[in-house]
Amino acid sequence: MLIMPGSETTLSDRVLSQLQSSALEDERETWYAHYRNYYDGEHPTMLTDRMLEFLQVKPGTTFCDNYCVVVVNAVVNRLKVIALKCDDKALAAWVWELWESVRADALQRRVHLAAVRDGDTYLIVDWDPEAGRPRMTHNVSYDSENLSGTKVHYTSEQIPQPMFASKRWTELAPEWDRNLTRLTLYYPDRVEKWVSDPKQARGEWMPYQPEGEPWPIPWVTAAGKPLGIPVFHFRNRDQGTAYGTSELKAAVPLQDALNKATIDLIAAGDTTAFRILTAIGFEPKDASTGEELKIAPGSWVWTEAPPTEAEIGSIEPADLAPLLSLHSHWGSEIARVTETPLSMFQSTRQVAAEGTLKQQEIGLIAKVEAAQLTFGNVWEDALMYARRLAETFGEEGEAVGDMAGNLDSIWAPASVRSVAELRIEAEAKKASGVPEQRIWVEVWGYDQDEVDTLSQMREASRDQLLGQIVGRMIEGGAGASA
Repeated sequence: MLIMPGSETTLSDRVLSQLQSSALEDERETWYAHYRNYYDGEHPTMLTDRMLEFLQVKPGTTFCDNYCVVVVNAVVNRLKVIALKCDDKALAAWVWELWESVRADALQRRVHLAAVRDGDTYLIVDWDPEAGRPRMTHNVSYDSENLSGTKVHYTSEQIPQPMFASKRWTELAPEWDRNLTRLTLYYPDRVEKWVSDPKQARGEWMPYQPEGEPWPIPWVTAAGKPLGIPVFHFRNRDQGTAYGTSELKAAVPLQDALNKATIDLIAAGDTTAFRILTAIGFEPKDASTGEELKIAPGSWVWTEAPPTEAEIGSIEPADLAPLLSLHSHWGSEIARVTETPLSMFQSTRQVAAEGTLKQQEIGLIAKVEAAQLTFGNVWEDALMYARRLAETFGEEGEAVGDMAGNLDSIWAPASVRSVAELRIEAEAKKASGVPEQRIWVEVWGYDQDEVDTLSQMREASRDQLLGQIVGRMIEGGAGASA
């Protein structure tokens, strides 16, 4: 049942002005949708009728040679939190249990992908009363095309201080039998739910209060102190400003040029890359239908002007090398401006030398390590915020509140290194007094479950298992190259 408080409750002009995007914000929010489309291969390039026929696709189909997905995945595939470290063992165990309960392996992939692709994405951390534990939900950035998504509103773009966060979406209201626009506002001390009925005055928001739920919802500790805004902002290429930058920002214009070069190459291949016969003085027709022949492999072109004698000739195939070179040029430019290894775009039987591959990966590794640093801080803040919620709302609140310590996220290595290099690093860390379990995580990339298994094994069995894992790494190249 939906209960509406009195009509005197309205959104303030200050909040309404924040919800109405400026020209600069509107442009950025429109690009969020464009980046998602480019990643998904929905590019604004159209095929001619002849190409549609040749490629056997439906009219209106977009066509692309999608390098954008490679640019994004090159970074995302190397972003994986594999362990969480804390000096307080009780807090470390609690955090890891929460990490597994929210299925963070899949969750972090979605978060990292959206942040790298769009430039900004959000994680909402709230309390699940049914499960009796914190809940983490990924929400994409608000975009002006779909009029949905999440956004943190700041006092300034250059010196950002969060004021509140908003989440907008459209859903069917069964009690009203029509779609309504929903809005939830997250403040440090309260949560407000609003609804907009398209049949009412445009832009008019009314409080939304499900039965049995207070309005607004208090968001404070047992002592009455604000819990803080439960929305965590992941910024790609964080430069200290309010919003991040998509990895596709520099790639999109070049992707359009690459698509054009690809279409030109197909068009040239379809019309000039084969031998065409010519007829002077007569019109060759299809023997079975009597219709004129279309330009296609084995077809004819002719003139109706009757010469003294009929003549048959041919037009030799055109050289497609210049178009192939142009296509390769745009692919190389995408690799250069996005710092993506060129080898990821090339299909060749020749394998580049190990030194060449490492040289190509310098820019990519730098991007990954920068993302690990900024994203890691956000994950740590979100997990410690979840601890605060458990202390406030959970049955074991006092016990959780006694847990303390600094939390560090441990990432899988950003670079692909040889097993020999990993062994050298492991021996150096061991000689420096680094605990063996930490070496298993930081050097060999084991997750927490594998570390627990290795810790419980006898030394001989452990060495045998380590040898098997290293052998798999050599064979499959998973995490290291031989």
